[in-house]
Amino acid sequence: MAPATCRLREECPECAIAAGACSLVSFAECLQCDSMGMGMGQDKQRHIVCASNKLEAAEKKSKEHLDTLKEQKKELLLERKRLEDEEKEKEMHIGQLNITLASAKKMMEKAQSMLGTAEWHLHEVREQLKKVKKKEKCEKVQRNFILVVLFAYTVIVSIEYIRDALKLSRDNQVAILLSVLAASFQASLYATQKAVQELKVSIRQLEDKVSEFKQEVDAFEKQKKEIRNDHRDQQRISEEMDREREKFSEVNKKEEVVKEYHSLLSLLVQMVNSIQNDSNHDDIWDTLNEISQSMMQLGKEGAMYFGCSAGEEKTKQVRRLKGIVDKFL
Repeated sequence: MAPATCRLREECPECAIAAGACSLVSFAECLQCDSMGMGMGQDKQRHIVCASNKLEAAEKKSKEHLDTLKEQKKELLLERKRLEDEEKEKEMHIGQLNITLASAKKMMEKAQSMLGTAEWHLHEVREQLKKVKKKEKCEKVQRNFILVVLFAYTVIVSIEYIRDALKLSRDNQVAILLSVLAASFQASLYATQKAVQELKVSIRQLEDKVSEFKQEVDAFEKQKKEIRNDHRDQQRISEEMDREREKFSEVNKKEEVVKEYHSLLSLLVQMVNSIQNDSNHDDIWDTLNEISQSMMQLGKEGAMYFGCSAGEEKTKQVRRLKGIVDKFL
C-alpha cells in the first residue's frame, strides 16, 4: 500500500477536516496492517501526525471564523446603539419643537393677521405716494411757469423802449402778484415734497414690519418642516434598526452553530493528539471510533457556513474510516 502524501489544505475548516479524515483513514489502514503483523509503524506515526496537523489547521480556521463573527456582532451592537441614540435624539428634538410650536402658534397666527394688515397699509401708502408725486410734478410745473413769467415781465419792464411800445408802467403790483404766486406755489411744493418724504419713511417702516412678520411666519413654517423631516428620519432609523436586528439575529445564529462546530473540532484534535501517545491498539481503535462518530456529527454546517464543497469528500473519508474501525470493534 502506497503511503499517503501529507499535503495540508488550509482553504477552510471543511477542506482541512476532509484532508485530516483522509490521513486518519491511512493511519487506520496502517494500524490494521500492524495488527496483522505487517509492520508499518513508521507510516502509521507519520499519518497520525499529518492528521493532527490538518485538524489543528481546521480548528484554527474555525476559530478565526468564530472571531470574525464575534467582531461582526460587536459592530452590529455598536451600530444598533448609534441608531438608538440617534432615535432618542430625534424624539427629544421633536418634543422640544412641538413645545416651541405650541407656544408660537398664537404668535404666528397674530403675525399672519398683522402681515395681511401691514401689506394692505403698504399698498395704500404706495398708492398715496403715487398721487402725491403726481401732485408734486404739477406744482413744480406751475411754480416754474410763474417764475418764467415773473422773469420775463421783469426783463420787459426794465427795457424802456419795449415798455413804451407796450405802454407798460413801472407799477410793481404785477411783479408783486407774480412773486406771491411763485412763493405760494413754492410753499405748496415744499409741503408736497415733505409729504413725499414722510410717505417714503412710512413705506420703509411698513416694509420692515412686513419683512419682520414674514420672518416670523417663515420661522414657524421652517420648524414645521423640521418636524416633518425628523419624522422621516425616525422612519428611516426604524427601518435601519429592523435591518440591523435581522443581521444580528442571522450572525448570532451563525455564531452559535460555528461555536458548536468549533467545540466539537477542538475535541477531535484532542482525541487525535491522544492517539500519538497511546500504544494500546484496543484503546486506539476505541478512540478512532469516537473520532469517526464525532466527525459524522459535524454534519452539513461546515459546508453551509464556510461556503465549501469538500463536504462530500469529508463524508466519504469518514465512512471509510468508520468501515475500517467497525471491523476491529
